[in-house]
Amino acid sequence: MAKKLTLAIYFLFIQSASAQQYDNALITEEIEKFYSEYVTAFTTQQIDQLADNYMIGPLYVRYDLGTVLLQNKEAVISHMNSVYSELSKQSYARSEILATNICVLNDTSVLVSVGFRRFDSSENVILESGATYSIIKIDGKWRLAMMSVHDAKNIISCGN
Repeated sequence: MAKKLTLAIYFLFIQSASAQQYDNALITEEIEKFYSEYVTAFTTQQIDQLADNYMIGPLYVRYDLGTVLLQNKEAVISHMNSVYSELSKQSYARSEILATNICVLNDTSVLVSVGFRRFDSSENVILESGATYSIIKIDGKWRLAMMSVHDAKNIISCGN
């Protein structure tokens, strides 16, 4: 057991040390741009763009009512079609980000935790919630690997 704990601490130390060898500000800027473009694609219901440029299968999605594992692009597209079908029943018009925390873990892994509101076409709030995303860099491109929807009060702090 002590060996496993020591090994785990060693890897955490290595990851932490590795985190110091890159430009946090540059990665944060890249993620801000990536996330802003993702929100625009989500709000404008650009399903193919979401599947091609922002999400990667397998994609783990956790909601209050359950968990979904989307194995590939086709599953992502099918899931997003279901999401937009439900949102259209609520006359969804747009999303607004209330707060964002970007936690750079290393040069290829970031957590983004947000609070957001969704509005209907009459500008009424239809949802106020939070979400946390694991974003990874694959082949030089940032992609969502995991998302978890949660209470807006539970935005992850980066510990700074």
